[in-house]
Amino acid sequence: MKKLITKKQVIIIIASVVFFLSFVFFAFYLLPKKEKNNIPQTIPETLPFEIKDRPQGGEIETALDNLAFSFTFSKEIDKNSVFVQINPDTEFEISFENNNKTLTIFPKNKWIYGENYEIKINLKSKEKDEIKEPILHKFKLNKPKNSPMDESQIGY
Repeated sequence: MKKLITKKQVIIIIASVVFFLSFVFFAFYLLPKKEKNNIPQTIPETLPFEIKDRPQGGEIETALDNLAFSFTFSKEIDKNSVFVQINPDTEFEISFENNNKTLTIFPKNKWIYGENYEIKINLKSKEKDEIKEPILHKFKLNKPKNSPMDESQIGY
């Protein structure tokens, strides 16, 4: 003998669905969005091969003043085609990992806290797919607040 759903149960189910959808709407559309960083990043929209992972740009609070930036692509990079420029002029080294799909850039010395940097990358894939416009990665390192790195707290 089959048991039918009563009218009361149907109303409860519908009310539950409406409540759930209202909650989702509120959570995604009405809550304030996290403010985006004011340092714009440029990743060309028409890459012949995509960047799977890219480091966060903008203002970065870190104690690591020799922070490395890694860019992982969906295709193998042609090492001979890589052009990297950092402004302001900074000496750097690059390495390739992940079967030449990841390009890592790190400073030979240290980044200067409070300085606005721009890393400009142009390259081709091993299959000779070319980026039409360079990738621009902009960032600024800030010392962590209330850190032992803050000389005013050490007694200098």
